[in-house]
Amino acid sequence: MQRSRVQEIVDLLESNAAIIRNEYMEAVRMTRSNPHFGLFFQAEKESLAERAGSWREFELWRGGHELKYCSAFPQTCDIMRQLPEATKFRGSVKFSTMEPGTKVRPHFAIANDHLRLHLGIDVPEPDETDLFLGGHRRGWEQDNVIIFDDSIIHAVQVSCQQFVLV
Repeated sequence: MQRSRVQEIVDLLESNAAIIRNEYMEAVRMTRSNPHFGLFFQAEKESLAERAGSWREFELWRGGHELKYCSAFPQTCDIMRQLPEATKFRGSVKFSTMEPGTKVRPHFAIANDHLRLHLGIDVPEPDETDLFLGGHRRGWEQDNVIIFDDSIIHAVQVSCQQFVLV
């Protein structure tokens, strides 16, 4: 992928972070009173969190296929449809929320054929939220994108007292 395309993607995500955050927060508000809350916000599937349920995900695309939940996030999904790199072939798009005290074990992809892009959607205490990439600490920041090669060993520690959303 050309460096200029990567910058276009970052610019698109960062300039629309408030829209994405607002849609997500509205969905959370509506689903908290829903008895099927757990069907939408599911525990991450790879058992990487040290405490089950502390890291939850809401998928919009999986394996390049748009899921039915895009109807709940129309603006977010319109933005993502502009990114075939994320929504086609093996692409995935999801919200990841981590509760205070979440620790995600070190892990990595088996091939270096794709990049991860994390948009800090709601990062209330950036100095207390750590993403470790290849042994180096990198924290998420509100409305900013972090890009990394998924084959690099990475881990997470959320030391803040509030939920974090990327």
